[in-house]
Amino acid sequence: MANLNGSDIPYNEIPREIKDLFDKGMQAFARNNYEYAIELFSRALRLKFDFADARHYLRLSQQRFFKERPPKFLTKTVNKLKCLIYKLRALIFRLRGDIKRSIYEYEKLLYKEPFNEKVLLELAIIFRRENQTDSALRTFEEVVQLNPKNINALKNLGKLYMQTDDLSKARSCFKTVLSISPRDLDVEKFLRDLDALGTLKRSFPNPAG
Repeated sequence: MANLNGSDIPYNEIPREIKDLFDKGMQAFARNNYEYAIELFSRALRLKFDFADARHYLRLSQQRFFKERPPKFLTKTVNKLKCLIYKLRALIFRLRGDIKRSIYEYEKLLYKEPFNEKVLLELAIIFRRENQTDSALRTFEEVVQLNPKNINALKNLGKLYMQTDDLSKARSCFKTVLSISPRDLDVEKFLRDLDALGTLKRSFPNPAG
């Protein structure tokens, strides 16, 4: 049974209300109605917190809406102050072990500053530590889209691609890291591991193949 990308359960087991919100959000996104798409994807996430696809398209909608309607100087100043508060609250909740509320605070920050690379990276690391692999993958990919030379994100992506058996993408990430930092011993080890995994797969082909 096929899964919806970014979801931990089969698509037909996701409640109808959440699927409808996501589908309507995608329609709004396709029509460039980013403000409405933001509302719909946000509502879907409130009902299913680990819905990685909804989170990804929410972020894309926020970024495109921000480009269409960049805030004016005064709004930017106010947003900076709000973002400091959101970041502080996120750190406090994280220290208390309330990871879900910490994520919500970081995401409120990203609503104001959707291209904040450092916050995206922080979120991606949290998702990875919480074993939310789909959300971690998507968010690390978003960081790399913003900054293709972010070594931290590239390394984490490579490890996650290895974990999810996407060896060609893992190799691409590690090769990119070496092009930026040629003496990275950890990445050289990961590439040797990939070579070993590739040899093992060739030695034991998939019986269903």
